Formats: sequence, C-alpha cells, structure tokens
Amino acid sequence: MSSTAKYDLIVNGEYDGRVYFTLQSLGSATTRWAGRNFQILNLPRASFEEPEEIIRKFRKHEYIENPVYAAKALIRPMVYAPPNMRLMVADYSSIENFLALWTSGELEALERLKGGADQYIDMAQEIFACAEINSFQRFVGKVCVLGRQYGMGVD
Repeated sequence: MSSTAKYDLIVNGEYDGRVYFTLQSLGSATTRWAGRNFQILNLPRASFEEPEEIIRKFRKHEYIENPVYAAKALIRPMVYAPPNMRLMVADYSSIENFLALWTSGELEALERLKGGADQYIDMAQEIFACAEINSFQRFVGKVCVLGRQYGMGVD
C-alpha cells in the first residue's frame, strides 16, 4: 500500500472523531505482526518543519513542488492527542533484532548491540565488502538481518 493510500484509511476508519487501528499477531505469511486499517506503527518518515504551510497550499489548491512527497510528509502531523491529553511516542529501535538474539541465546551479539554496535552496518560491510556504508547499503544489511528471522534465503 502506498503511503498516500493511508489517507483513505484515515477517512474510512474515522469513528467518533478518532481513527482506530488493529494489530494482528501472525498476520503475514512470515508470521510477523500485521497492521490492519490505519497502521500507526508504519508511518512515513518524511516531514516538514512547518506542515501548516503545506496544508494551507493543499487547501488553496496552490502549487506544491512534489505533492506526493508532501502528502506523505503530512501523515504524521495528522496524528495528535485530543485536548488535555498527551500522545506518547516510543521507538523500539531494533526490537526484533534484540528479541531474536535474546531468544536464541546470542548474548555476545546482544552485548555488542547494547554497546552501540550496529548489526545492520556490520552485515552491509560483509555484503558489500567495504568499510564505509551509505544509507541504502545499511538498509540492505537491515533487510538481511531481519529477513533471516523469517526464513529469508539466498534466492
């Protein structure tokens, strides 16, 4: 699903001024968690420092240089707490990797991660046989590290 398709889910999933989502365990073919309806756990990272200006341009039908990027970047700012309430945000960075290492008894690897090591970079360095890794190469390393937990193979 494209990031902008989330707008349809927001509109169609609204009830009583709120948007609801569902988490389903074993929801994918790989047995990973899956989000249903508006998936709050997988919002685009694109952003604007002042989203109100871009919103104003959309409303006035003014020119926006990259409207698809802008639409993606406005999804996160649309999520906010009701008056007198707080929205708590947490990022369980690398949680799947930590849990996989813990459950498999890989305590040495866990200690390396706790010490600040980045297994995604380590994997990318192995794959690309180089010391300096760019963001795309790190992403490839991340896919491989996480993919091995779900039966990913060389094919």
